[in-house]
Amino acid sequence: MIYKLYFDGSCKYKNDGSCDMGMGAVVLDSRNNIVYEQGWNTPAYDHKDDNGILSNNVAEYQALFRGLDALSVKRPDGISELEIYGDSKLVIEQVQGNWKVKAAHLKKYRDSCVAQIKLYEKEGCRVSLEWIPREQNKLADRLAQNAADGMEMHSNQLYDERD
Repeated sequence: MIYKLYFDGSCKYKNDGSCDMGMGAVVLDSRNNIVYEQGWNTPAYDHKDDNGILSNNVAEYQALFRGLDALSVKRPDGISELEIYGDSKLVIEQVQGNWKVKAAHLKKYRDSCVAQIKLYEKEGCRVSLEWIPREQNKLADRLAQNAADGMEMHSNQLYDERD
């Protein structure tokens, strides 16, 4: 079964120097039906947390990781192909290994995403990543923006398209 995962992250800075981070992930089945969508919020933290600097790049990585994680928990088998789409060129290229990770605080995020992808591949799933323009990532972008504004959206359950 083929699934498509769209992810996006957003970091909205406040006047006090803190930021609200939002992450969004949308999963489509082979008929392009939405089978899972979720927005996650990390509210008003300083620019630093225990993982380093909070930024749009961190939010993008977290969105990808959380989308991969949610999909593996909700649908651990039956995925023959996973197409991953995001509008962060940096995240897509670094996860593919085409670009070096120059910012030390991003390395652990990249490594976590790569480890998740390797788990899919170990189970026989073909995984591909592709950069897309923001205009083609509207659903995940909306979830990330809303989550950064404090409107977390909890998902519908993944279902088997044969159900």
